[in-house]
Amino acid sequence: MSSPRLIFVCAFAAHLIALGSFSPAAPPRQRPPIAEFDIGAEGDFIILSLTIDQHEYPFLLNTGLPITVVDDTLRKKFDLRKLEPGPGATRRGTRRERYGGLRPALGNLRLDFPDGVESGDYTGMREGLDIDCFGEIGMDFLAPYIVQIDFDQGKLRLLSSLPPAPGEAIRIKQPGDENRVPTALVSLAGQPAQKFIISTARSGNSIDANPDLLTKLEESGKASNLAKERGVQRSGTRRFDAFRVDWAQLGSTRTEALICNSSEQNGLGLSYLARFVVTFDFPRRKMFLKKGEHFAEPDSPLDLEEVAIERVGQKISLREVNAYGPAGRLGLRRGDLIESINGHDLRRMTNWQVRRLLGQPDRAISVVVRRGDEELTLRRDAAPTASEGDDSHEPDELRE
Repeated sequence: MSSPRLIFVCAFAAHLIALGSFSPAAPPRQRPPIAEFDIGAEGDFIILSLTIDQHEYPFLLNTGLPITVVDDTLRKKFDLRKLEPGPGATRRGTRRERYGGLRPALGNLRLDFPDGVESGDYTGMREGLDIDCFGEIGMDFLAPYIVQIDFDQGKLRLLSSLPPAPGEAIRIKQPGDENRVPTALVSLAGQPAQKFIISTARSGNSIDANPDLLTKLEESGKASNLAKERGVQRSGTRRFDAFRVDWAQLGSTRTEALICNSSEQNGLGLSYLARFVVTFDFPRRKMFLKKGEHFAEPDSPLDLEEVAIERVGQKISLREVNAYGPAGRLGLRRGDLIESINGHDLRRMTNWQVRRLLGQPDRAISVVVRRGDEELTLRRDAAPTASEGDDSHEPDELRE
């Protein structure tokens, strides 16, 4: 026969179990990142440092590139050996030369490229974009990971599981995609959805679209031609037509008044992605979008000619300022030492991004500068978009 004390203990335990069954479940704990890196904010190039033979070299992160590429100077410096093509190892019918022997580190991660890397000349990109770049990290490294790009916090994270509430899920592989880069279906201003490559190395304007699509949009009054702009690629510098498109839709999200470049290939770039906290679940072929701090800000035309800057160590000063441009109207002067832009530490920003932000006429901006012994904060509220008739965005070289 059970003792009264034993009966009481069992009853009390059953009571606790019953209470626990009605208590709210604790949220799942997010595992710590596999790795985390500081990056630039607001659509700046994503640059990561690879350590090779105890020296650091800046590389762009490029989801639009199937194979990692190194600068020709690094290939020669580290004497990377040419690999013989394996059976069936082709890309669109041809196979570029691959090189083996590169085993860099990214933070605490060791990178291995069993299929080799490609090689290219990045001199033009370094000079034309005013950024340090000795190659691009492609999908051959990224494919096994969940990759979160938090443009608001300026963080890139490699994760082992999805974070809580990552946002709307978008499928990023479509039937017929053989080039191993993420693509998504995007509709521009009511036109039938088309495949767009998602490229984290494409900065400047938000979207690239093929000429046929842009012609249809212009004929329907859903896009207006702005001006020719200068673009820089590994193959060199070229000019392209820029259009303001009424809207673009990805999943259930519609984004208004985007600037789009005419290009042979459709693509979504960093200026579009920077509106969100983006989480790529590459193993499951999904991308998650959660609206960020800059989601509703209008696209501003790209103009890198309004200021010339000089960087000495971690300090950036203005060498030249167009007194009649956005930077001059903001109150910036030649010789100003820039402390921060929109609260962001300039040590994370490329020279390209500093010139880009200071040359934008439409977006709100806050710049802290040191002028002599004074520290000044210069601010501008957002202006109406160029679609409302202001054509002052044209580069100086194109104005009459």
